[in-house]
Amino acid sequence: LASDYLLTKRNLGLVNNVDAALVEMAARTTGPLILFPPAATTRALKSALRHREVLEVGRGPGRDGMISLDAASDLPFDGVAVIASPGDPLGSLLVANDAVRLARSCAWLVIDERYAEYAGQSLLNVASEFPNVIVLRSFQARLGVTEVNAGWVVGSPRARDLLAGVASPLTLGIATATLA
Repeated sequence: LASDYLLTKRNLGLVNNVDAALVEMAARTTGPLILFPPAATTRALKSALRHREVLEVGRGPGRDGMISLDAASDLPFDGVAVIASPGDPLGSLLVANDAVRLARSCAWLVIDERYAEYAGQSLLNVASEFPNVIVLRSFQARLGVTEVNAGWVVGSPRARDLLAGVASPLTLGIATATLA
C-alpha cells in the first residue's frame, strides 16, 4: 500500500471494519459532528451516535459537490467533519481545496474513501500534509472482496492517538491475515 500510493508506512494502519472504525473515531472526539447528507456514512453515524450534536452541510452531486466558503467558515472549530468521497448514493467528490478548507475549519476531518478506487481521485496526500486529517479506505473495491469490510487508514503522527485501538500498525503479518 505504501509504495502503491507513495505514502510512508508509519502513517498507515489497518482496521477490521471500516464502519466500526468510523463510529469509534467519531466517538473518541468531543465536538459536534459535521456530516454531509445524503451519504450512507451520515445515516450510520447519526444512528450510532444519537447523543452527539450534529450539523448537516449539503453538497451537490458528482464533481460539483463543492462546499462553499461560507459554509466552511461557519463550522465550529471543535467540530469533527466526516465526509464520504465519493459519497453514496450521489457520487459527490470532495476536491482538494474543499478538503483543505474543512481541515482548516475543524478539529478533525475524516474522509471516507471506501469507493475511491471507482472515482479515479484520492485525498490521501491531504492526510499526509495535515495533522488533523484521516483518510479511511476499504479493501472491498481494491480487491473485489465484498464479504470483508476490512480497510486501512492514513493519518499523521497526531492522528495515531485518535486511531490507537481502532487501527493496527501496518505489518506484513497483519496484512496477510486480513486479506486471507
